[in-house]
Amino acid sequence: MANPNELQLKLDAHEVSLAQLVSASSIFAALLRQVAREYAGSERAVKWTVEVRAGSVTLPIRGRSMSDRLSDEAVPEIVAAVVGGMKTLNERPVRPPYFNDQALREAKALANLVNDDLPRISVLNGVAATDATRQLMTHVDQVMGEGRESIGTIEGKLQALNIHEKPPRFAIFDLLTDQRVECYFGTNLDLEEVLRGVGRRVAVSGIIKTRGTGERFSIDVRNLRVFPAESELPTPDEVRGILRIPESA
Repeated sequence: MANPNELQLKLDAHEVSLAQLVSASSIFAALLRQVAREYAGSERAVKWTVEVRAGSVTLPIRGRSMSDRLSDEAVPEIVAAVVGGMKTLNERPVRPPYFNDQALREAKALANLVNDDLPRISVLNGVAATDATRQLMTHVDQVMGEGRESIGTIEGKLQALNIHEKPPRFAIFDLLTDQRVECYFGTNLDLEEVLRGVGRRVAVSGIIKTRGTGERFSIDVRNLRVFPAESELPTPDEVRGILRIPESA
């Protein structure tokens, strides 16, 4: 019986070198981390382990939750997102759900391992299967693109603050598309101003980068506006009487 928590990375070749196995498993592990991170909204949400089976070059990889915010019942959805995302990228240049830019790069790197010595790499989850193909690489390039720049504003919920990388950044999820947008703020914003917006709806203005597909994927933030929480908004009784309609003569 298929285990919905289990993925398989299958390398089809007459002989698989240690270097190929290490490269494929390392890249695939990075891909799993990125998709789980996007799904759960936090780092180290899932622990992936390998069950070694004798006489096989298939890597059975199981996931279990490492976060209080993520139940074990959600792991099969992450597993399905990996296989479904790879299948989507094989078929068309569309960003799959939970595939951030790094996940796209890892998917492309996995497909790039395919050559005459390693003619096929497959990803399976007991329900569906797909290959890492050259077409996937082309589609990833089309999805990511170089991007064009414009000045504008994006609204969304501020999450995933990272001040350890340069420049510092946070992420918001676009209210229109529910897509993650990386927000780089450097010296343009005060950290305290950003912290006030964590977990809240915000509007960020600045230089937006948009892919050829129309996806807005990053913004160099010049201004941040934090919207009041619902609990901070005035009640109907408090605003009653502010707007007065003049009596007709």
